[in-house]
Amino acid sequence: MAKDVLKLQAQESLAALPSQSFWRMGLRRARKNPLAIIGVTILTFEILVAIFATQLAPYHPYEPDYGNVKQQPSAEHPFGTDALGRDVFSRVIYGSRVSLPMGLFVVTIAILIGVPVGAIVGYFGGVLDMIVMRLVD
Repeated sequence: MAKDVLKLQAQESLAALPSQSFWRMGLRRARKNPLAIIGVTILTFEILVAIFATQLAPYHPYEPDYGNVKQQPSAEHPFGTDALGRDVFSRVIYGSRVSLPMGLFVVTIAILIGVPVGAIVGYFGGVLDMIVMRLVD
């Protein structure tokens, strides 16, 4: 009888708690973390730059301009020009189109390898743990 009363009380107390999903709780915690907000803002900015590279770049990134070879940074060329006279700022903007997908690919590979290896080593531990730690170091 006492077990039934405790079980009923536990169910009532759980029912009184607000039901929140895992994602909602994670988003709430992320909003309270200023570094998370800054990181998401920077990442969003970089993604938008990659998407709108053709509209943002002031010059074509691959066309040489031999009249502006190795120019210093100026209002016309904010990052200067390279040895072929190409605008470095435009090349950086277009480079984000390659860098972001490659970064995502590398992180995905690291997760696909690191999580299973870490789980196996964490489960067995001991000598295997020491060997893998030294290999990673």
